[in-house]
Amino acid sequence: MTVIHRHIARIATLFALVVLATACSMLQPMAPYDPEIEKGVSAYHQSLDSFILKMDRLGRTKDPAGRYDGNLAFYDDARATVDTLTLRAEAQDVTHSCVVPDTVRQILGAAGGGALPAAVTAPSSTASSSAAPAGEGVDCTVQMLRNVRGQVDTLAQIHQVETYLTGPLAQRTRDITAQSLRAILAVEFAKKRNQM
Repeated sequence: MTVIHRHIARIATLFALVVLATACSMLQPMAPYDPEIEKGVSAYHQSLDSFILKMDRLGRTKDPAGRYDGNLAFYDDARATVDTLTLRAEAQDVTHSCVVPDTVRQILGAAGGGALPAAVTAPSSTASSSAAPAGEGVDCTVQMLRNVRGQVDTLAQIHQVETYLTGPLAQRTRDITAQSLRAILAVEFAKKRNQM
């Protein structure tokens, strides 16, 4: 290779690196994986699942301890836990958007039994063909934690109206909340594997 060819090769390489660096700088960084959110969501799921199972057992025998009024502290703690996790996720939200790559959507679909939370499937015209948008304005984890917070409020309202959480109502509540929490964990694990 002559000197001219080496200079051309160096210039071409330098140009390619500049183009690559420019393209990478245009990508919005994704909120990072957070092991504390993973741990917090897992602990919250255990607490919520245990609570619903207990309410089902108490409700089947009409034990007054299973009534809504006797469990206000649980709902206060659940709201505070989810609010704290949301605050943590919001503090790390550098993108203010949630675009979910197809591979992660498949994982989410499997984690959620085929139906994804609305925050993860909302259509948008800004997505590329290889990614599916999940909403605008906040990170995926933030959106899904906000969904979970709404579920806590809905569960409290149902418990108050129905007096007891038993039978199919308890099972459906467990299924819905587990689906949402699995989706959050799937997104966090995808972040951990650098798939998002």
